[in-house]
Amino acid sequence: MADGRHDPLWFYSMTSLLVAPTGGAAFGYHLSVISGALMQLSTTFNLSCQQQELAVGALVMGAVLCSLICIPALDCMGRRASVVASACISATASLGLAFAPTFSLLVAARALEGFSVALLSVTTCLYVAEIATAKQRGSLVAAFEIGVTAGVVLAYSGGYFLAERMSGWRVMFALASVPALLQAVMVMLLPDSPRTLLLRGQERLAEEALAKLHGWRDVAQDLRAIRASLNIEKQYGFKDLLGTKNNIRYCLVIGCGLTTFQQLSGQPTLLYYAGPVFHAVGFAGPTASALAALGLGSVKFCCAMLATVLVDCAGRRCFLLAGTLGMAVSVAVVSVATAFGKLESGAGGGMCTYQGSLSNISWTSKLHEGSGGKDEAFSLAARWLALLGILCFEAFYSLGFGTMTWVILSEIFPVGLKGRAVALTSTLNWGTNLALSLSFLDIVETIGLHMMCAIYSTMGLFAAAFVYFAVPETKGRSLEEISNDQHMRCNCPCLNSRTKRIDSVQYRPLLQGES
Repeated sequence: MADGRHDPLWFYSMTSLLVAPTGGAAFGYHLSVISGALMQLSTTFNLSCQQQELAVGALVMGAVLCSLICIPALDCMGRRASVVASACISATASLGLAFAPTFSLLVAARALEGFSVALLSVTTCLYVAEIATAKQRGSLVAAFEIGVTAGVVLAYSGGYFLAERMSGWRVMFALASVPALLQAVMVMLLPDSPRTLLLRGQERLAEEALAKLHGWRDVAQDLRAIRASLNIEKQYGFKDLLGTKNNIRYCLVIGCGLTTFQQLSGQPTLLYYAGPVFHAVGFAGPTASALAALGLGSVKFCCAMLATVLVDCAGRRCFLLAGTLGMAVSVAVVSVATAFGKLESGAGGGMCTYQGSLSNISWTSKLHEGSGGKDEAFSLAARWLALLGILCFEAFYSLGFGTMTWVILSEIFPVGLKGRAVALTSTLNWGTNLALSLSFLDIVETIGLHMMCAIYSTMGLFAAAFVYFAVPETKGRSLEEISNDQHMRCNCPCLNSRTKRIDSVQYRPLLQGES
């Protein structure tokens, strides 16, 4: 055709490419919107420390429930229908949060939101991975991750612009329905996944779907490849995850270790509690703390894009080691700044109470009444040092754990077990997230923010040690080479901790939550 914009193949290709970042934006927005809304919720409903943790943790509760119940049964529903259903649930939860008249209903809506978040992330990645061509899958990994960080920036932007409005939190939650509904509309314009159609025995519809998405060229070859993949998957079960064949058990240890340290690093709680954390380190006004959080989201977005560009330029271990060590140093700086800069008001550092939080407090106002000029200058310097440490912490997370964890998980498991393995590690991820999000404020109120940061710094060092001794280099290597390297590590981890890159077959990256 003369004009590619009127080519049906062009339309389906562009629409399918937009599904991933739109779903990622919805995912990122849902996860981080509570940061800007929490202080307003605390004022509106007069929340205690435990109630604030419940408001945050309810989302993770819903996500864990979804991981245990719904995600293993997604094949029965189909990919396209699952995406539309998750988007509709997401929009319903967002509107329920926006109009919640009581705290109890708000918690229920947050749990539904968490259910939709877990379902949305997995269904989006599965659907997009199955309708994309082999050449598109790598770019779609980037598109989803960039969409997540863009959603975080949008949520923090809403927190900044609505910080001074008493009912601003309702608008923040309502806006989460926009990307979800937009995604649902786009997916309804696309055909179902050819893989799902073949599972149902609808071969004619699978051919038509491939023709719409990829063109008629090589449709028969694509169908044969999908059938071969399905036959391989039938040979494996969940019990094979604990087997010794191809060092699968060791692969599972790596996957569980990476996802656990990803949570223990402290970044997820920072994502949820960014507003209270910035309030505690001296950015006391809602506008000040929201603007600091917006800066945090912007750093996350930029570093995610950088990691996407550089992911194939250096090894995975290189990024993970640099990221974990950088996180440990950065959060240690925050610990020192909050401890010696006297930024915390009491043990808890004001994490659960926000006096004057609905009045705009200048960024250069006094942190402590009656402090002398030198003390004030020292506290002001400590405040900015803490901010710098938090921003660097987020940057190193995005370059390391944020991107590389899911890439490595895609490369260490064989095709037939990849979905089950990622489902298991994802459940562990959400479960650890739940435990931390429900206890963060209580722990900080007890030991202080500076001690909490010191613990996170220690966890970062343990994570770096785990990566150095346990995680193999997977870039450009076949599953057989990775398996052999893991076998040597099992026998002598100290002597075989540093791996040699072996150029071999290309791997297929895994979208977050793919099975």
